[in-house]
Amino acid sequence: MKLIKKQWLFPIFAFLLLQVVFVLMEFTGWIPRLREIDGNLFGTITDTPLFKEWFNFYDTPFFNLFTVFFGVLVIINIIVSLLFKKVKVF
Repeated sequence: MKLIKKQWLFPIFAFLLLQVVFVLMEFTGWIPRLREIDGNLFGTITDTPLFKEWFNFYDTPFFNLFTVFFGVLVIINIIVSLLFKKVKVF
């Protein structure tokens, strides 16, 4: 049986694992003690209406920011790997 090797499968699985970890952390309340993000660039980004209305997956704004950031990276990785896939000669 031939193993299917896709470059974009690992980032998707890593993203999904990260989402499971975020959900478990929100559910159990074991959220790491992070510095307050209010007043800096990340706080400004999470206070925008885009993050408050559209990308409000979790109660913790830091998790929402990471989810969107890594989601964009995964989408870019998939597009690049599909556009520039290596052509095998043999």
